[in-house]
Amino acid sequence: MNPRRHDDDGDDTANRQEERGRRKEMLVFLLVSVVGVYGLGQGLAGIYERGQQISLLWLAVTGLAFFVLTAQMGRVHDTWPHRPNTITTQPASADISSRDETPKEVSQ
Repeated sequence: MNPRRHDDDGDDTANRQEERGRRKEMLVFLLVSVVGVYGLGQGLAGIYERGQQISLLWLAVTGLAFFVLTAQMGRVHDTWPHRPNTITTQPASADISSRDETPKEVSQ
């Protein structure tokens, strides 16, 4: 009593590939986040520890990690699923300006 049909195999492989892609993306996100935080700590260690200097190499690694994270977040935001039946609301300033305008009378 398996409710799955045999012609759904194409959809199943597509779903598996999409899930695998999401896992890879999450792994990249986590690794880059860890490298960024570690690089920031190593780069700014000279501020907090006596005898050390600020490491520009680690700060560059942190900057690169933040760049990768920003690019990834922008791509995820572009492909974020949207609800098709949502009603967009106007900003409050647009709503106020539409009330201030008085309708023009039509001359006959």
